[in-house]
Amino acid sequence: MESQVTDLPTDSAEPHHRQQPEQRCRKLPKWRPTSKAKLAEVEEKLLKAYLKIPYTTRMVPLSNPKHQLWTISINENHSGTPLVLVHGMGGGIGLWAKNLTELSKNRPVYAFDLIGFGRSSRPTLSSNTKVAEDQFVDSIEEWRKQMKLEKFILLGHSLGGYLSTAYTLKYPERIQHLIPADPWGYHEKPPDTQMPTRYKILLGIGSLFYPMSFLRASGPFGPGLVKKFRSDIQNKFADALTDDTVSNYIYHCNARTPSGEIAFKSISLGPYIWAKNPMITRAVNLPKELPVSILYGSESWMDKTAGYQVQTARDSSYVTVQKIPDAGHHVYADRSDIFNVVVSEICKAADKDSVVSHDKLEDIIQSFESTSTKKGT
Repeated sequence: MESQVTDLPTDSAEPHHRQQPEQRCRKLPKWRPTSKAKLAEVEEKLLKAYLKIPYTTRMVPLSNPKHQLWTISINENHSGTPLVLVHGMGGGIGLWAKNLTELSKNRPVYAFDLIGFGRSSRPTLSSNTKVAEDQFVDSIEEWRKQMKLEKFILLGHSLGGYLSTAYTLKYPERIQHLIPADPWGYHEKPPDTQMPTRYKILLGIGSLFYPMSFLRASGPFGPGLVKKFRSDIQNKFADALTDDTVSNYIYHCNARTPSGEIAFKSISLGPYIWAKNPMITRAVNLPKELPVSILYGSESWMDKTAGYQVQTARDSSYVTVQKIPDAGHHVYADRSDIFNVVVSEICKAADKDSVVSHDKLEDIIQSFESTSTKKGT
């Protein structure tokens, strides 16, 4: 029987865990200047700044109708192989604003907020590593059934890259091509003897908190902190938005009661740099015939060696690893021009049950003039 979000353990069914300070303070909702309506408003502004084509947004119910994934759909009636986009930690569908128009020219494109993130439902998710991953993966499968997608191209960024790979391992028959974009959770944690002291300290401190605890604890100062400390993300969208829309979107995506964040903490280690069950040892189990294209930002902090190790481990299968120049971890936004063309080429080949050669992809990337001012972090 397939595991479903509704059937998996809640906090009451698991070993006792000490309450996080922010959980004890949930009776003070006015402390945080956020709401569902504010998130909806800022998301719409972000999408409309880039999307000049028709699109549909809606809640897609899972097996438990109280659990729903917020979804955007574009060009649904096109005959091309559908492309599904999965965002990273703390993100949502709005962050794909620079990609949706180009990627949907020759196919249906869908993106959704992961369970527990953005505008999707925020049920109680597990603190058990395997159960938490299964909850993410099976919520995606339930969503697929509701959307009636038989086979599709799956692209995931960061945490979304990890979960897309986990989904493909469990449901390989549904995937035409897997595209992890600067994926989190691929590389292994180095032995303690090789780890800098500062990482060991962060590992200990990080285990005490959820990733966005500080943001929520900051109350009315939260929006200003996002603007100050994550101005890099806001700057990625400065070609269309010069106000605080993007930083406000990030804030409202993460200021509400944590849910997906709890599950992310369950599958990650310490300061959330590594996965407890990294993909470097699991991707080799993907079907031999299933093609994989791993895209990194050339300036990203993410360890790229894991991608090349997957390529080596699957030496009899198609695995290409490409670096997008002048792009950081948010590769889809830093150089959306290159990213969109590369992904579109991969998708066009997938329509014909084919793949793009490594050399052709490199030629496409090299054809773009390097622009150092577009570097990200």
